[in-house]
Amino acid sequence: SPPGAEPLVDFRDRVLAAWRQMCESAMGERVLVVTHGGVIRLILLHVQQRPLSDLLRLEVPHACLYRITSPGRAGRGARVMALGNEHGPIREGAA
Repeated sequence: SPPGAEPLVDFRDRVLAAWRQMCESAMGERVLVVTHGGVIRLILLHVQQRPLSDLLRLEVPHACLYRITSPGRAGRGARVMALGNEHGPIREGAA
């Protein structure tokens, strides 16, 4: 974390608590989440069951779109599809 910033584990816990709550309350519905790259990376790590140490290894281009489908009750085990941004499709394996 940068000096004076929220500790990374606190940021992760806050983001994932909101993600889990959204997944449980919107079960079976379509939801649009608009957020910044840090939140996107944390959600991708969570649904892909990857460690926090992989956070900066994930490529999240500016203005990108990700489609996350069929998460379980806790928001894990979902399929992730990187759809692209204004520069075209995101290359396979970027997420």
